Amino acid sequence: MAASLVLKAGRLLDDAGEAANAAANAAKAARIARIARADGERCLDRLGDRLRSIARFRYASGALTSATSLGLLGMVLGDTSSQAKIAAAGLTFVGSLMTLAAQYREEYVGGSEALPALRTDLIGCIVELAEIEGELRLITITRADQNLQDLIKRLNLVVTKIRKVELSAR
Repeated sequence: MAASLVLKAGRLLDDAGEAANAAANAAKAARIARIARADGERCLDRLGDRLRSIARFRYASGALTSATSLGLLGMVLGDTSSQAKIAAAGLTFVGSLMTLAAQYREEYVGGSEALPALRTDLIGCIVELAEIEGELRLITITRADQNLQDLIKRLNLVVTKIRKVELSAR
């Protein structure tokens, strides 16, 4: 017969109760992991959209700079009015500024980390959450709680990392 421990009047905690409690806690943690993974995936989508937007902007600025630089070179070497040369130089300058703006948006808007690095971190978090979810499901099924506390600690760390990325990528 399993030993029982009386916690308070009318409530017994025995081996079956501990296993059920572990399974319930694992199920709660698994729900939290699913929510965190969904949040991480939404943030990953937003980061991907931003990075694609920045790439299009960088492409446009590079094309503008290349086209106007070539035109400016032709005007300098050829017989063209000063106003056309100034206009071409101005467009080349604008294209260069656009390239700098794209670089700034990609590398410095994410706080201390560049957006591609934040995206890589976020992908790692999502993968780790999927692993944690699987382990929590296994605990729920087997009712073996030897790793539950460690999984909950890992879950908290990953959720914190995701929140950091969300705040950095705003």
